[in-house]
Amino acid sequence: FAHTFGYGAIGLLLADHLDVGALAFGSVMEQVFLKSGNLYTDIVKLKSSSYNGFRRLVEAAGVFLALPTASCSEVLTTRISAEGRYRGVAISCPRPSPSGEACGTCFKCFRKLRLEGRTDAPPPDDNIVHLLEKHPLKSATSVVYAAQRSGYRHPSLKPFRDLDLDFLERYHGYAVEHLLPAQLGAHVRQEFARLGIEPMSPEDERRLRSIGQVFVPEAFNRERAGLSDAASAS
Repeated sequence: FAHTFGYGAIGLLLADHLDVGALAFGSVMEQVFLKSGNLYTDIVKLKSSSYNGFRRLVEAAGVFLALPTASCSEVLTTRISAEGRYRGVAISCPRPSPSGEACGTCFKCFRKLRLEGRTDAPPPDDNIVHLLEKHPLKSATSVVYAAQRSGYRHPSLKPFRDLDLDFLERYHGYAVEHLLPAQLGAHVRQEFARLGIEPMSPEDERRLRSIGQVFVPEAFNRERAGLSDAASAS
């Protein structure tokens, strides 16, 4: 398929037979709202967003397009994988060993290990260093937060060393409210509460929506980020 949503066609074809009410994808907050972790777009209000395009298509089949993890940063999914009911099962590495061990050296492992605060994580290879030196910074929020938690240092990350990103430890309530049907949204909030994960405050959400001012100021747009009434988003 030309798009990662393409395999959802299988779910839509089986929806009536299985009496399915929602089609869910596991995209995280950085993928859904933050482009590559560096520029927030309010995909709910932006009529031309790919989410709204696919939502209209899925709703035409009588199914709700749900994104249960769109409220979670990589910081939270790392925590959930380590502490949740399926801990020890999830392997985020795209190139694990045949026995299921993470490689420890790919870009995702670079982030995940350091998000866990691992100071003994393997040093990055040249390809990862090259990514850190590009603008805009790929996976910016999680990379910077991972560097902060692990003490990793690189010249290109120095401007962000003191950037406050602790809101990544909390979930984006706006996503739960708008990207899930009510019953599933209540279940997701309950699961967050069980793990002691709180929703972002209005100030957290303002900082999240404003993150492009830090990472990609030349492309930042207040209206596209939904900041005109962001104070009421929760």
